[in-house]
Amino acid sequence: MSMRRIFAAVSTVALWAASAQAETLEQLLVANGIITKAEAAATKTTTTAPKIYYNEGTRIEFPDQAFDLKINTLLISRYTFTDADQDAGRAETSSFDVAQARLVVSGTALNKQFAYLIQTDLVGTRDDGRKEPDLRDAFIDWSPIPTVSVRVGQFKLLYPRSGLNSDARLQFPVRSESALYFDEGRQAGAMTNVDLMGGLARVHAAIFNGNSDNEGFNRSGLDTHHLGQAGIRVNPLGKMNFLEEGDVNSTPEPALSFGAFYGYNDAETQLGVVGGPQVESIAQTIAGDVNFKYRGLGIHAEYFWREIDVDTRAKAEPMGGYIQAGYFLVPSKVEAALRYSLIDCDDGTSPGRCAGINDVVQGGAALNYFWWKHSAKVQMSYDYIEEDPMAAGVEDYKTNRWILELVGFF
Repeated sequence: MSMRRIFAAVSTVALWAASAQAETLEQLLVANGIITKAEAAATKTTTTAPKIYYNEGTRIEFPDQAFDLKINTLLISRYTFTDADQDAGRAETSSFDVAQARLVVSGTALNKQFAYLIQTDLVGTRDDGRKEPDLRDAFIDWSPIPTVSVRVGQFKLLYPRSGLNSDARLQFPVRSESALYFDEGRQAGAMTNVDLMGGLARVHAAIFNGNSDNEGFNRSGLDTHHLGQAGIRVNPLGKMNFLEEGDVNSTPEPALSFGAFYGYNDAETQLGVVGGPQVESIAQTIAGDVNFKYRGLGIHAEYFWREIDVDTRAKAEPMGGYIQAGYFLVPSKVEAALRYSLIDCDDGTSPGRCAGINDVVQGGAALNYFWWKHSAKVQMSYDYIEEDPMAAGVEDYKTNRWILELVGFF
């Protein structure tokens, strides 16, 4: 640097020290033409320290890298007493269980252009009923523009709405019988979401591996058949957290959300003995839900219809739904809820739970106490479940179930 520039720099420093202006030394040097902006940028060596704090999870932010992460733990301890219909050969049970023990890591990167989530359950259940750790969710969201996002990985399907909920934010300890029957769980796939009307509506389109034999949750695709879903959600009265059941926040103004969805599943399945021929199975599903919250009142309802067409078999058209409502007797502390659920099994032709059953009727009640909203609560519920078998002369299967559950989501 020349003597002239050194003298000018010293003079500028003296002027800067004498003034009470808020400009930095680098800014003054650039303003006086002593150094360039690039040279000023090169002199900056300070960095912003990471921020660690709690907000619905332990959060760590790295402002200089435009990256953040959140860590959550979910623990649900449950006691269940089931008074089953012993005349029908069903057992009466009394059981303590760790229903959920999950670790969730989520966050954003590149100024929220990307988001990610990984969730594992340390007591995941195998097909044979044994418990061992498994992967639940693992996906990355990319938002090229604020109103559009693309998700790739393993995650929950678009319906039922109650299936999209975290287990920590349910109004009852367990989901309704109808929601469980029509729930297709999690799969690997890709999904696009587009926000409309200033965020009051969202359009979804997704494709997954599908439900051919040995495909689905934590399994790869084995053929070229897939499961496709599409739908729309609208919040006409303003933004609403439809995934959080009940109105623990005492919503001051009426809030409404409803969704409509369609799914088409083209799969290959094996009929008869092992090694038998593969046949095509096509299932179409229509689902819809309505959710309402206002001053401690929370109402949630869903409807499902499915057509199952398996080659060489008659079509089955099960349908069902539920409605549940809860009200906070003490705002944000004590909630009482009621529920009714129905599955019409189409004269016993539907697969799974519905095989040989005409319909499944469920009625229930719950009482919930909240220490820290959904993050720390205790839930007590009673359910009466009645199944109507198709066999002549066989009485209905009747089950009484009591659940006491402690939830911690931190």
